[in-house]
Amino acid sequence: IGKYQNPGIIDISTRPAAIGLTVNAVYSANEAVELRALLTNATEDYGKLKARIRSVAKVEVVARPEFTLQNGHWVLQLDDLAEGVYQVEVRASKGGPGAPDPVHDVFAVVK
Repeated sequence: IGKYQNPGIIDISTRPAAIGLTVNAVYSANEAVELRALLTNATEDYGKLKARIRSVAKVEVVARPEFTLQNGHWVLQLDDLAEGVYQVEVRASKGGPGAPDPVHDVFAVVK
């Protein structure tokens, strides 16, 4: 029967775990920077999601906060970032086989 099945049908249970990240490109200096993440296709517990925030200009890590789970999404709010361009890396706190790869993005804080 397998040769008659539609080859376009994909079993999503075989897809690897992944982290989806939502970041605005620009934030005002007087507003909180909010990052939202979603862990998909996870077949085991990979723990909390963690962020590493790095200042691009100073080439230094300025924060290593953890996300909190809110209504099925991982949410992180940062209230005290100075003006500048930042790179964010998000990863699961538990690694190992099948763990999702870290994801990266950039954003700016402006006056």
